[in-house]
Amino acid sequence: NVLQREIFRAQLALAERFKLKQAYFVDILPEVAEACAAELEPILGFPVKAILLEDRESAVRKSDIIFTVTTGSQALFEHALLPALEALTANE
Repeated sequence: NVLQREIFRAQLALAERFKLKQAYFVDILPEVAEACAAELEPILGFPVKAILLEDRESAVRKSDIIFTVTTGSQALFEHALLPALEALTANE
């Protein structure tokens, strides 16, 4: 899928720019998160863990950079979780 490839390309660019060592992938469908994490891990060269939607706040709290892509109109997490982030990107 074209959108998925664009997401992967952007994540790879972020990984190279910020020298990332760990990533989390969240999706409303757990099987999609698992599949994308499994596909991303060998491309990025570091662990990519699939996270259940209900556990997303834990991943946000552990993260320095958040990259989101959504077609939904509902916020993925509360902005109060974001004070120490180095970067936030959001795409719809």
